[in-house]
Amino acid sequence: MEFLISLLGPLHPAFVHFPIVCSILGAVSCLVFWFTKKEWLEDAAAWLWMITFLTALASGLSGHFFSLTLGLVDHFSPIPPETVHHGLLRDHALWAVGAVLNAGFLFIAGIARLKKKPWPFSLQLGLGFTCALLFGLTGQHGGEMVYGGEDS
Repeated sequence: MEFLISLLGPLHPAFVHFPIVCSILGAVSCLVFWFTKKEWLEDAAAWLWMITFLTALASGLSGHFFSLTLGLVDHFSPIPPETVHHGLLRDHALWAVGAVLNAGFLFIAGIARLKKKPWPFSLQLGLGFTCALLFGLTGQHGGEMVYGGEDS
């Protein structure tokens, strides 16, 4: 297990960009579909949302490993205590959990779309933009830990 932690932990900064970008591109694809009615855009959104969920899982696991590698926490915990890094790590993890749960719904919606049984378009669009927003907020909190906040 130590080998996996030391191997995957440092990759967290690289992994996190995939769910952020894929969620944004999926939401934009869905929005552009609304105006153009080009079916391939709806399919693209479905695939992007499925990739978002899968890469979010990898990102979350690597994030836990990264916090162990950096010594921020001393054991694996789904939600870190508030005492770690002035509560920023906890906030980051909570936003990430919300984003991954939202991405899970989009994963199911993507499968339904590819099976030609799409969820209502407004629901897909709302979930898509919510997912992009949640991953953006997760990234913001991660950035505050790395680069400091405005009051630093």
